[in-house]
Amino acid sequence: METTKIVGILEVVIDSSDHEAVSATSNDDCILKFVTEEVGRYLFFHYERFFHVSPHSHPPALPSAASDLENTELFPSPPEGPVSQDHRHLVLNIGKVNLNVPEPATLAKISIQHGSTVLYETSTLLHYESHADSNGDKTHLSSAAREITCDPSGGIEMGLRLIDIPHGSHLKFTFTTKAGEVVAWSGLHLFDFGHTLRTGTTLMDILQLPAGSIITPLDIENCLRHERLNHQKVGSMEIVLECSGSCPQSFAFSSLSKKKSITFRASIFFKGDSSDQKPGEHEAITLETIPADKQKLLQRLRRDPLVELSPDDRNFIWTSRLILTDDSALLPASLLSVDWGNREQVLEAYRLLLQWKQPTYLQALQLLSPLYSDPKVRAYAVRCMHALPDYRLQLYLLQLVQALKNERYHDSALARFLLMRALMNPSQIGYLLYWFLKAEAHNHQTAERFNLITSQYLQLCGSYKLEIRQSVYVMKKLEEVAALVKMESSSSARKSKLHEALRAVVLPDTFQLPLQPRSYCNSIIVDSCRVMESKKRPLFLQFESAKAQHGRPYVIFKSGDDLRQDQLVLQILRVMDDLWREAGLDLCLLPYACISTGDEIGMIEVVGDSETLASIIYARHAKSRTKLGRKLNAAKDALVKDGVLSDWLFKQPSSPTGKSHPNSTDIALDSVSPNGSAPSSPAKEEPSVSTCFPLSPRRRRKTASTRDIETTQNFVRSCAGYCVATYVLGIGDRHNDNIMLQRSGKFFHIDFGHFLGNFKSKLGVKRERAPFVFTPSMLDAMGGKKSENYKQFQQLACDAFQVLRTNSNLLITLLVLALTCGIPELHSASCIKWVHKTLMLDLPDDEACEAFKKLIHVALHTTTTKLNDAVHLMAH
Repeated sequence: METTKIVGILEVVIDSSDHEAVSATSNDDCILKFVTEEVGRYLFFHYERFFHVSPHSHPPALPSAASDLENTELFPSPPEGPVSQDHRHLVLNIGKVNLNVPEPATLAKISIQHGSTVLYETSTLLHYESHADSNGDKTHLSSAAREITCDPSGGIEMGLRLIDIPHGSHLKFTFTTKAGEVVAWSGLHLFDFGHTLRTGTTLMDILQLPAGSIITPLDIENCLRHERLNHQKVGSMEIVLECSGSCPQSFAFSSLSKKKSITFRASIFFKGDSSDQKPGEHEAITLETIPADKQKLLQRLRRDPLVELSPDDRNFIWTSRLILTDDSALLPASLLSVDWGNREQVLEAYRLLLQWKQPTYLQALQLLSPLYSDPKVRAYAVRCMHALPDYRLQLYLLQLVQALKNERYHDSALARFLLMRALMNPSQIGYLLYWFLKAEAHNHQTAERFNLITSQYLQLCGSYKLEIRQSVYVMKKLEEVAALVKMESSSSARKSKLHEALRAVVLPDTFQLPLQPRSYCNSIIVDSCRVMESKKRPLFLQFESAKAQHGRPYVIFKSGDDLRQDQLVLQILRVMDDLWREAGLDLCLLPYACISTGDEIGMIEVVGDSETLASIIYARHAKSRTKLGRKLNAAKDALVKDGVLSDWLFKQPSSPTGKSHPNSTDIALDSVSPNGSAPSSPAKEEPSVSTCFPLSPRRRRKTASTRDIETTQNFVRSCAGYCVATYVLGIGDRHNDNIMLQRSGKFFHIDFGHFLGNFKSKLGVKRERAPFVFTPSMLDAMGGKKSENYKQFQQLACDAFQVLRTNSNLLITLLVLALTCGIPELHSASCIKWVHKTLMLDLPDDEACEAFKKLIHVALHTTTTKLNDAVHLMAH
């Protein structure tokens, strides 16, 4: 019995509402010719086999009415025999290469990549010519093929058929020295914004590759923007891309083409067996029959997006894809298992996107990482994120802005999504989006794209543009004041200059601070402002809120400090807090606001009514006659006194002003309320401090015993939260001057200059040996080892640790998306392996809980923690 395989559907829509008016005309020949060209683009085989259009005769006329369609043969039967597939390849010709690097490059590695997957790779030797460039001493290089197939003209025929080149692929050149060191690179997206294969002559910049840098799709596109990255440019090269044999003038993946009011739509799909699928292959595998080792693999893939898949793993996931479609967490792994150099598998992957259980918006974040470069996959991920509520979008906005660098072109589904949501909620989403984009506007790699999106937002946001301009004006004035202050040599002169400059600033009637999108201020309280004595001379500022009930917010304005790492760590702490609250755990975290607004410019929120642990110890010896004596006594207390914190929390009266010790760090500041503002009359009114244990939302007087119970609970819960968080993130440089305590009992960490296991050492000796900071003085404040509070602390810590293990995929994904931030301690995927290690993802839940309890015991009995605190007190 003869069978027919449907390979596609072509819909011809003629721009007319009157079917009777649709009749054959003299233009039909041109129309049908255009149709055959379009179908040829979609199907990538010889469309002449389907359309018998003689160049010497007119094609059949279109039907005169819709009712005649069934009698019209627009698709005549093809000749007998199989349809011949297109076996044309891409041919690369390398012209002269101008390269100026200290160490001569001897080899150029050439590859076609899809994300991080190498689809084709070869190499070519480089040899130097004897003459110099007319512009100077730059050396010319020319290429000679080695272990490659060339056409007669000397081109490199890539081992990948044209029909198999995926849409999100790019051509990459890596130049290496004789020792194998990479000294430069260049790249080219093989398809342009119009979905057409780039052919012909192309001039590309060659760029230097800093150690550990991440090459994003935006960086690749910048290789064609010759004026954009002059500071990184080390040369240029000319290449010619051609197609072997005859090739259409345009080779495109367009899904919609319009010409003279006639629209052609083509839907290409495959019925029957998928590529590489053998009859009965899926019937032989069920969820129950998956081997134990593969079950473990699937469990790892659900928890860790950085699992490296072997060829066997990829084959297993691909052949089992149909029985895994109900598990949304496995969609990213399934897409990584696709052979993106096989068009049939790519089409099957697109079909699976519609069949697979839709991932949650948090799972969809993973599909925006650099590993997934296919535009359809990335657009699908964005569609999944439309359900993201604004408060959660605000939480993950930092990573979404970074993900814009993983898009090939300025116009993308992600850019449109962010722009749309910003316009829908300008005061919450739009305001933060503006500052996140502006923070990297100075970066040559991102300037054009981010400025374009910013410009689009400002053009469309209406009157809200005025509020943004007012905020920008205030930040610019503060930057000018900070520059003036730094010119003074003495502390008194700096303070005098600060007050003088602030009084001279003319501020808008109301303005927003980047820290709090919906918080409006109307002036600066100059007399409360001062210059802090750390190296970069940050400004300690107090603002007058436009609404009296919001108090007077305190902030630190920093100019000359890179706040991006602090901003990232604090954002992840907020994510952890959100996950814990979703699981029913209130661990009283205080992830204060911190934002980078430009090149080494930003703001930090002041946490209220709090002191550093160092300040608490110093205050016990305020009556010491000499500074040295005070330091010695404080160091002694740090070593042998376990009741320091409990004395401060329960025996000392609450400080109405919350003054910090002058030697405390920049963030150890004065009292503010939960929303980042200080009480309007601090000398007369107790600060409004958020507690996680309000037994009633009403304001009421509390007895001493009730306050002590709430203070203890706050302390126990916050200690559990920060012990888990700092351990998982590998926060380093922990000492008593960057750990703080509120009068309400909330314990929190500040100053995140080191994370992901980058601990400090001295002369090769590891200073920080405890997994996290948990000292005998903290245990004493809970009531000792035998107390119920300590047992509660252990249980809360284990519960919090388990919640993070359950959501490990999200935490790791957030760090992966932040790889493009340019943070020195987060420069490659290997840095993120620390989180995989600390979350103990290879252990079952019960064993991981017991392991964390042992870490609590280790931290409690690590004596070097107290020794480090004592040394720090003496040194500072």
